[in-house]
Amino acid sequence: MKFKKLFIFIIFPLLFTSCVKEEVKPEKKKIWIYSSLWKGTIENINEQLSKKFPDIEFHWFREGSEEIASKAEGQILTDGEINADIIIATSRLWLEEMANKGYLTKLNTPLISKIPNDLKHPENLFSTFSIPVMIPVYNSQKISKKDAPTNFKDFSNKKWKGKIAIGNPLSSGTNFTTMAMLQHHYGWEFIKSLRTNETLAQGGNDSVYKSLKSGRRDIGWLTMDIMLRYMKEEKVLKHFYPKDGVIIQHNVLALPKRKEKKDYRQEVAEWFFGKEAQSIMTDAYSYSPFPGIEPPEGGKPLSELRKSSFKWSQDVIKSILKSRKDLKDGFMDILYKVN
Repeated sequence: MKFKKLFIFIIFPLLFTSCVKEEVKPEKKKIWIYSSLWKGTIENINEQLSKKFPDIEFHWFREGSEEIASKAEGQILTDGEINADIIIATSRLWLEEMANKGYLTKLNTPLISKIPNDLKHPENLFSTFSIPVMIPVYNSQKISKKDAPTNFKDFSNKKWKGKIAIGNPLSSGTNFTTMAMLQHHYGWEFIKSLRTNETLAQGGNDSVYKSLKSGRRDIGWLTMDIMLRYMKEEKVLKHFYPKDGVIIQHNVLALPKRKEKKDYRQEVAEWFFGKEAQSIMTDAYSYSPFPGIEPPEGGKPLSELRKSSFKWSQDVIKSILKSRKDLKDGFMDILYKVN
């Protein structure tokens, strides 16, 4: 009898536990973000995103905006769609093209209604998320303030031969946009003058910063966020606001159309236009597209810069967009073709 009781005592719990299914945790939802943002900024954003959306696993592909465009266009050819869930890149012109071809889906967040119309698509197929500003920079140990250029057009002066560093417009979105705007206003002769002046056109803004800081080159152009970030510790490089105007850039956020339904992307996209994400961007020395938000530390108000900037009118956008491929081919032939 005792043996039976002992048998029941041991076996019954085993039978009970064998009937209870092991708890299986649901697989996390996934979001792929293609972005040209600075690495440190991405790390800060990802940390906050992971806290805000613990049920979503975020993956990043970070590269220059023009390289993101090339990758995405390759995916369209092979898969019929862009495989990113969210794109944040300084290739507004390319995203205008993607919107026109039907590869983007509408942003549903009401927050972007507060963003000026010239900083977003008329049907909300994309919107500016943050604003870098391109400015000329010089090495003050090699050039005095009175001898430094005063505007972008001065880069065509022969006295700067062998002294100019800029980013590669074929891989860097901010440099393609800058070159496209300068070509639109000053023509191909300006681009040819950069070749005549033996301009070093390599990498992105970080590469230009290193070339100028090391003294390898004397003048160039950089996005203001890099200058503001290092201004407290970096005394060699100086920037100025050019007489012909700064060149406003756009870190644009867009949602590519996907066959796989991911409605939760809209909620994540909305977070990027909220106070927390916008604060991260201004702390990273980029401007917010929302009126009334303070400029990054050390920067002039955006409203003031926009008054004296090259204008991104619809006519300018359409003109550059129409010739985007010709511009890239022209930059390749003039800046990189071996004679």
